[in-house]
This record gives sequence, structure tokens and C-alpha cells, in this order.
Amino acid sequence: MSFVMRSCKRMRVIFNELKKIWDVKIIAIIAVLCALYFMWFMAIHVITYPKYDGSMNIGAMQIEFAHYLTERFGSPLEQREFEEFLSNRDEIISKVNQFIQSRPMFTEYGIFSYEDFENLLDVSSANNDEMRTVEVFDSRSGGAITMFHSGGAYMDDMFVALLHSPEYLKLQVFDGIAQMYHDKDDWIDRLVLSNIAYNLLLREARIRRLHEIRENGEHQNIITPHILLHTLAYGQRLAILVVFATLILVSQLITTDRANKVNFLQYTSKQGRAIIKKQLIAIVISAVGITTLLIAIFTGIFSATGTQVFWNNGINSFMGFPLHWFSITYGQYNLLIIGVIYLLSIGTAVFSFTITI
Repeated sequence: MSFVMRSCKRMRVIFNELKKIWDVKIIAIIAVLCALYFMWFMAIHVITYPKYDGSMNIGAMQIEFAHYLTERFGSPLEQREFEEFLSNRDEIISKVNQFIQSRPMFTEYGIFSYEDFENLLDVSSANNDEMRTVEVFDSRSGGAITMFHSGGAYMDDMFVALLHSPEYLKLQVFDGIAQMYHDKDDWIDRLVLSNIAYNLLLREARIRRLHEIRENGEHQNIITPHILLHTLAYGQRLAILVVFATLILVSQLITTDRANKVNFLQYTSKQGRAIIKKQLIAIVISAVGITTLLIAIFTGIFSATGTQVFWNNGINSFMGFPLHWFSITYGQYNLLIIGVIYLLSIGTAVFSFTITI
């Protein structure tokens, strides 16, 4: 019975310390801070997240295909599923053909389809026409490369028109994804050879890891670097916000007691020293509470990007660099970020409390 009474007394003390910490004014300050911080530093990662809307956004097109593949087949992408995916090329080609047929610059030269245009390029090349250069999209690197093509000024106009059409760019992204899947094993072999040739750091471990990725089929997973980078950047900004919010939340208890020199009185008695322990418990509980609240709010906002569809997809993927050391899913990647945020919050609260004792 006495044990129960002592437990209730301890809980009552902790509860009273929690009431000191969770002051209405402090919560209001944190709310304002969160709103301003989100608008200045975090909203950009939601607003600029690539979402395909028919525009000339390469990253958005890649993510759109990643969504389609995940929702249609799940991850990893097996060979038979990949072959079914390739059947979508005809539909994309038909839209490119519609674009070509809607432009007089193509039709007046007898170009009514993408196949006609490719044939014209082949003829021009065979006739040794003047060589010209244009910047085109490289699907693997996500950047521009210089590509040579043949033909006169009228062909230049056609080529530029195609390059500025979402239909044609979507075809290039589609072909790039298909090529990356087709070359996924060769890609890992080249990475192994590069480690051997250039004696890179942790060479043996890297080579073993690359072979493991290939043997386990991890490189057949569906996810793009854009998704991981946006998630990590958002998580980093959230971690900073949580640390600031935690400091503000626990400052009320620490500054008030220290200003009144309550801590010196606590040191002089056994009961006072016990209260310090309970204050520490209250601060840890508060740190966990504010972290949980902010994570719930801001991950809910980030869910507007739709990345949760990749929750069970491995982070190693044929859709782009880099390959990762850990065999984890996107969901575990998120949980790892959240775990680090909790550790930072608790560590900040405990550190700020202990240095003022």
C-alpha cells in the first residue's frame, strides 16, 4: 500500500512539473515559430516536390512512372512485369504522333509520325548532311548531354519543337527507364570494375556489397533519387525545428527554477535531489511529447507529396544513383530519420537541463 502511495506521489510531482513546462504562452510561441519556420524553410520541399502535371519536368515524369510501376506491380520489378510495362510505349508514341500531326512544320514535309521523323534522320545521316548539335536529356544522369544529329535548318526546327514537347520528353524518360532496367546488371558490373581499377576507399567491402545487391535483386526496386533526397532534406529541416521547439518548451522550467535558485535548495536535501530526478523525467517526457506532435503534423503535411506509396520499396533501385550500404525500405528510411529526430530532441532536452544543474 505504501508503495502505491509513493508511486502516486512521484507521479503527482512529475505531473506538476509537466504543468510548469507545458505553459500556454510557451505553446503559443512554439506554434508561431513552427508556422513561420515551415513557411520559410520547409514548405519549399513540399511545393517543389516533382509531381507530373503535363509540364516539362523530367524528375516529375520519372516519379510518375515510379508511381505507376509501384501501384501496378509492386516492388521489386520482375522481368515479366517489366515486359508488360514496355507495352505502354505504344500509347506514348501515339501521343507523340498526335503532337507531330498537329504541327505544320512536320506535316508539310510529309512527317506524320515519330517513325517518319526517325526515318528522315536516318536518310539525312546516310546522305552525309551537315552535322549539328543540340542539348538533349540523358535519362540515367538526369542531366543534359550533347547529341549530334543531321539535317538542315528545317530539321533543326522540328527537333527543337520535339524537345520542347512534354509528349516527346515523356517518351525519352520512358525509354531511359527501360534502358536502365535492361542494363541494371551491367551497371553493377561496371561499378565493380571501377572499384577494382581505381582502388577506391573500402574497395573490398564495396565490391561485396555490390555483388550482394545483384544477387538479392535489390537493384530491381522502384524508387528515384528525387524521392529520397526530398525526404531527407525535409527530415533535416524538421529535425532543426524540433530541436528549437524542445529548447523553448523546457526553457520555462529551467530558467524559472534557476533564476529563483531553487536548484541550490534542492541540492541540500534528499527530497530535493529526488525532485531533480523527477524534473528530468518530466523534461524527457515533454521532449518526446513535442517531438511526437511535430512529427505527426509535419509528416502529415509531407504526405501530400504521395511518397507513402513507396513505403515498402527498397532504397536501392535501377532508377538511379546512388546505391546504398543498407538493405532497407523507404519506410524504414523514414523511421530511421524519425528515430534520429527523437534522439536529437531528447539529447537536447537532457543536455540543456544538466548543464544548468
